[in-house]
Amino acid sequence: MLTDLACKLRASALFTQTGHWNVQGMTFPSDHALLDKIYTTLNEAVDSMAERAMGMGESIDGLSPYTQAQFLAATPECDFTDDNAVFAAILDMLVELLVDLSTENFNSVRTIGT
Repeated sequence: MLTDLACKLRASALFTQTGHWNVQGMTFPSDHALLDKIYTTLNEAVDSMAERAMGMGESIDGLSPYTQAQFLAATPECDFTDDNAVFAAILDMLVELLVDLSTENFNSVRTIGT
């Protein structure tokens, strides 16, 4: 369901943006810039996915209890003062998103073929 994927994308974007705000240390300039690119790209993907979902008849309500529950379920606990933990959590979230997107695409193709 695209609504679920949009929630996970949004959670990933906000999580990454929080990391962007909290990054520190010797690699600050490059880490800060990288996280900026990642969360900007994720926000653009959320917008595209939400618009696609609406076009397919799904309703996207970013403030509904369901959406909030999906968002919280997709957001890992993390110590944002530990840059390595932040990057590891972001990577895990993005890998999970890729798996979910692959599964969604496979199921969509399989449904069309039946």
